[in-house]
Amino acid sequence: IHISAGKWPALRAILGNLGMRNDHVLSIGDNENDIEMMRESGVGVAMGNASSNVKHSANLIAPTNDDDGVLWTLRRFFPDELQ
Repeated sequence: IHISAGKWPALRAILGNLGMRNDHVLSIGDNENDIEMMRESGVGVAMGNASSNVKHSANLIAPTNDDDGVLWTLRRFFPDELQ
């Protein structure tokens, strides 16, 4: 694995290609490899089943994977799109 490989560097490259800023990104994660992405995003959401280190890096804690935490997050931020 290359030293610059990771979720955030990949997402940053995509944002650059789209002409978007990172403060317009909502990221959701549950593992240590999600921390940088959540910190650099406009809003970082940790899943309820994440470690405390991941949760401390997030702006918001969602329910666990088993409790549909991703859907909970999407409904919170995009209520009109998810009826």
